[in-house]
Amino acid sequence: MKIKKFYPPVIEILPLLLLFYTVFLLSSSYGQISNGVPINFSITGIPTAWGDKTILIVLGVVAVGVYFLLSIINYKFLISPEDLIIISKNKRPEQRKLTPNELNTIRVFAVRTVFIIKSLVGLLLLYIYRGIVRISLGNQVELGLTLWLIVGAIIFTVIIMTSKIYFIKGRD
Repeated sequence: MKIKKFYPPVIEILPLLLLFYTVFLLSSSYGQISNGVPINFSITGIPTAWGDKTILIVLGVVAVGVYFLLSIINYKFLISPEDLIIISKNKRPEQRKLTPNELNTIRVFAVRTVFIIKSLVGLLLLYIYRGIVRISLGNQVELGLTLWLIVGAIIFTVIIMTSKIYFIKGRD
């Protein structure tokens, strides 16, 4: 099967741009921040605790790590989705094996969905990091409700992905 047919590599530009912009934002604003950055927020996004600005370095490492972790998961779905799908041991052996068509359907759907999740998580991290920097510089007061919209989109996407894979592979 041609991977480029359902997952062209060029679409990886979006999460990569989000990652590069996040790292650029954190590194370029590091020198402008005096010392304190918000490290804890209320449910409405108002800072409740402040910490040392070196946490920005950790946040940049987290962004890079999350990107690569989701890329590895996506790669595993591309290469061998059967290794990532758990089928109940309560089923008879002939029922545990997925057909090639089922595997292909799961592969295509999972790879595209993980890409969406990777992009949304990249957007979420960028939004949080941008908020932290802007709050630290006094240009913003809170993170705002957009944070919850992005989190909701991630949760919705995960629910859709797991539901569709569950129904493709059959109920356990």
